[in-house]
Amino acid sequence: MKKQITYLGLIMFVLFVSCNKYEIFDGDNFYYEGFETYTSYDDLMSDERKFFSQITYPENYITPDTIIKRSGNKSMKFYGVGTQNNHLSKCSYSHRYLAFWEGETIVVSAWYYIDSDEDLPWLFIMDLEERTNIGAGPGIRPYISKNNSFGINFKYNEPNVEQDVDNQVTIPRKQWFKLSMEVYLSQKKNGWINLYQNDTLVLNLVDVQTLPTDILYFQQGTKGMYNSVEFGITANPTEVDLTLYVDDIEVYVK
Repeated sequence: MKKQITYLGLIMFVLFVSCNKYEIFDGDNFYYEGFETYTSYDDLMSDERKFFSQITYPENYITPDTIIKRSGNKSMKFYGVGTQNNHLSKCSYSHRYLAFWEGETIVVSAWYYIDSDEDLPWLFIMDLEERTNIGAGPGIRPYISKNNSFGINFKYNEPNVEQDVDNQVTIPRKQWFKLSMEVYLSQKKNGWINLYQNDTLVLNLVDVQTLPTDILYFQQGTKGMYNSVEFGITANPTEVDLTLYVDDIEVYVK
């Protein structure tokens, strides 16, 4: 009898949350950041409800920069040490109170300056995901391949996709470039992703699942939405100490 009551209560909870998720899981559907108003990392992180950072080593840091900037007077500088044995160096921040729902087309873009000429395979600099209290949330993120071009990694059960070797556009170094990811959100195999580098289409994925299937919200899954975007050195498994500059972030529903 107790088990039946527990199961009934759980079912009612799931149905209640499903019916009211647009009210419970609210957030902005637009975010722009040019970093002009910040004088320190603490300024960036002043709104603890919205913003969250990952700095995995004492040497890593985030700070405004007035020397290398794409527009205005400032950019944000991210420094992360290299590691060995596939350990990840992280130096990034995320806006965690957004709301982008299934059926919407979302654009995530930013300008980047990679201050390195070395190989940086599997460097991640932009994540679109679902925040979770434990572990890494599922989502979509571009990465640098071994050929210094971009691929797409899914943080759920979908295979990685990289640029065609016969039609690659290499990633610029020590100069600003724009990276834009346009995603039609779907939990079925009818989603699509366009990845642009400096407004040139470098990857086009069609008939893909761009949102993982729902499971209970307090576990690893989504609610038919994404609500977090992350920028900076979101994951660097290489031995290269890296300085990355980011400017003019835009996230919006198209």
